[in-house]
Amino acid sequence: MPTKLTTDLPNNLPHLINDTFDDTGETSQSVRKRMAYQFNPDRKEVPFDGLWLEVVLNHARLNYVRSTMEMARQTRQAELDLGAGWTKRSVRPHMPPPGRDACQFCNLQHESPLFITQLPLRDKDYGLIVNPRPWGHRNFMLVAKDPEPQTMNRENLRNSFELIKLLGSEYEAIFTGIHAGASVYHFHLQIHRGSAAIWKNLAEKNIHLTPFFSVGDATASWVEGWPIHVFAFEGSDTELLADVVSCMIESFAEGDNDFPYNIGFRYQDGTIRLLLFPRTGEERPDCMTGYPDSWGRFGFLDLGGSVILLTPEAYEAVGETGREIYDAMVLMSISHSERMKLISDFQTLARARF
Repeated sequence: MPTKLTTDLPNNLPHLINDTFDDTGETSQSVRKRMAYQFNPDRKEVPFDGLWLEVVLNHARLNYVRSTMEMARQTRQAELDLGAGWTKRSVRPHMPPPGRDACQFCNLQHESPLFITQLPLRDKDYGLIVNPRPWGHRNFMLVAKDPEPQTMNRENLRNSFELIKLLGSEYEAIFTGIHAGASVYHFHLQIHRGSAAIWKNLAEKNIHLTPFFSVGDATASWVEGWPIHVFAFEGSDTELLADVVSCMIESFAEGDNDFPYNIGFRYQDGTIRLLLFPRTGEERPDCMTGYPDSWGRFGFLDLGGSVILLTPEAYEAVGETGREIYDAMVLMSISHSERMKLISDFQTLARARF
């Protein structure tokens, strides 16, 4: 088992993660034996319309994705049969995952090799666990100790920012909302070493930020030139930034709004940079005819231009122009008018708060 954290948290955590995933260590060997498969992807660039996109082949994840999608389909059908309009998608309560009787995150097995450590952040307790079915390098999860819904609120944002600051710029944190790709309805945040393609496009100025709000050193912008509407936030004051981002998330369920969402963020040069995708509620694109079982529900990585494919056939079929990837991303996007309404709703909430 990995060495548990001491009070010297900032120095100990990166070493603990390295120890867990080091290919040569005794700890990592024990972890690997408990994982369903190892993440060993193929990748290829698929530039399109001045953007840098990529496809990632993760064939080992195919069976898991098929099982979770079937359970999600059955749950959605049951909701339709019952007329389940009892709560909005972005604020669903804690519950067992689709097709299960109990939540597997409510009783984390501390003795398991996949359990890395208990992790107190501010005044709240979490656990860090290895994802046994990884979609990225050094893929692990921050999981709330108590049964909490899979929603991102101000407290979890602030604490998640503290975690990514401890890990450094090599890591990306990802939150997957309900009806936005989540397969477990207990609060958890995914972390991996790497980043979605959209960050490279921002760095190379293939796409641009248009600010629409600022307070202190925190700014909110929309992203111009990306296939799907996305909001960008950044700031060094984690308390203030969590306030601003949570204000936008609240607007997703304001009034008649009902938008699922995906989040990804990184810590670079003393600043948290966060991207927030509101969704239509569609989780899978249908534009790659002939390969219907070759991708799962789109999450942050896919919307961020790093589309995960599950079969070699689909991977080989994706052309060098990236047209299929671009079209698949567009299908997940809210409309321009919906984006502008969300900005207006956000500004109304923000004026009352700041």
